[in-house]
Amino acid sequence: RLPQDGSAVVKTNEQQLDLRISTMPTPRGESIVVRILPTKVRLMSLENLGFNPDSVSKFRDIIKKPHGIVFITGPTGSGKTTTLYACLNEINSSTRKIITIEDPVEYEMDGITQVQVNPKVEFHFATGLRSILRHDPDIIMVGEVRDPETAEIAIKTALTGHLVFSTLHTNDASSGITRLIDMGIESYLVASSVEAFVAQRLVRVICPECKTVDEDCMPGVKSEIARSLGLSERDEITIYRGAGCDHCNQTGYYGRIAVYEILMLDDVIRAAVLDKPRSDHIKRIAMRRGLKTLRQNGWKAVLDGITTPDEVVNVTVKDEYIEELAGTVSPARELSAAEATTPAQTQSGGNGLPQSAYQQRIYPRINTPAPFTYRRVRRPGVTTDPVVEYGEERQAMTHDLSAGGMCFYCDEEIKIGAVLEIELTLTGEETRCIHCLSRVCRSGERSDSQDARHRVCVYFLDMTTEDRRAVSQYIQKILSSATNPVHS
Repeated sequence: RLPQDGSAVVKTNEQQLDLRISTMPTPRGESIVVRILPTKVRLMSLENLGFNPDSVSKFRDIIKKPHGIVFITGPTGSGKTTTLYACLNEINSSTRKIITIEDPVEYEMDGITQVQVNPKVEFHFATGLRSILRHDPDIIMVGEVRDPETAEIAIKTALTGHLVFSTLHTNDASSGITRLIDMGIESYLVASSVEAFVAQRLVRVICPECKTVDEDCMPGVKSEIARSLGLSERDEITIYRGAGCDHCNQTGYYGRIAVYEILMLDDVIRAAVLDKPRSDHIKRIAMRRGLKTLRQNGWKAVLDGITTPDEVVNVTVKDEYIEELAGTVSPARELSAAEATTPAQTQSGGNGLPQSAYQQRIYPRINTPAPFTYRRVRRPGVTTDPVVEYGEERQAMTHDLSAGGMCFYCDEEIKIGAVLEIELTLTGEETRCIHCLSRVCRSGERSDSQDARHRVCVYFLDMTTEDRRAVSQYIQKILSSATNPVHS
């Protein structure tokens, strides 16, 4: 027999339940798994999901952004869909049009348009997402990014001013970056569109009726918690367990809660993403900038008496770099001029990334100057600089150019994260004008004494496929005719 999937609806205790059934043949008979999903549920708040107070504030800031894409990551059955629904419930209002595309629709929500994919009629996530865009949504939820086509459409949707939520199957938050790149998504699209990756795991909650101090906890567990959280020997560590009672059916646990790992993409991490480093390098950068890992947040839940060490160890992996990064955590900041203009210091010394990771470019670059104009663009929700003249057109020449971005010199200081409207002129057999938005990823003063004192690097945001192909062809022609092409 072949594996089979099916569904059923049953009523029990005046409640309607949706059953998702999966069977698989084994030598001794059928293996059957039944997922029980209530069709009507009480949507959980962010606090009830398992976020600590600091994480709740950070997560609320993420989901209330006007545009961008937020990925919830984790294995099957880790509560990703519940978290997505909690996000939508948090931001749902009569002034916002929210559309979801799911496989299947697990919970019905009031005030939200929910769409279910149907592979039998070739209605997949990608085709549904294209149709959703014609319905003028403000917020979109895509149940899962399963293929490169869905990923690319979702990311480009986020770049056009929509807020998008979706899920990925990865081991941790930083692996979400490499997962998208491995699917064929260009790193500049990931860097410019994704706001955050949130990894999560479910742990069982200690039964409140039989909760007691665990006197038999091994000393090694307490030392591991102290090492991971940076606690001193004087800090008292108390660990709890459930003794077992009728309330919890003698298991010691009652209910489940999630532990999270929130990776917010700030300007430094976005700049690192452009150069396609491994996920462990991204994680190391993020930990230097304050990331709390799944294991660390799990240990916090243990100290708060919510769960047990066994639960945390079962669903998380031991953190690397803890001793190496001890005492080095710093808040998010912009790169200094010295860091931005000294690649070796920024890439290997400052962020802990090997130089080779920054040398792996997606597109070839040329040093041939090309004229262009740029204008500063006001960013929604960002305080404007009173000194900056927004909208004023300025002329400049590129220092180096690729289909993913460019560097140029200018007289004014432009901070990392600034958005520029670019109009680039390519000359050759025929002149072509390229128009797009770009974001500054590196900025600093020049080390040599030239009239244009500042060096600025940008990556292109909403460049069309045709324009990007034209830039690539323009560069390839110059490289093929040059005797000493540059591949930096």
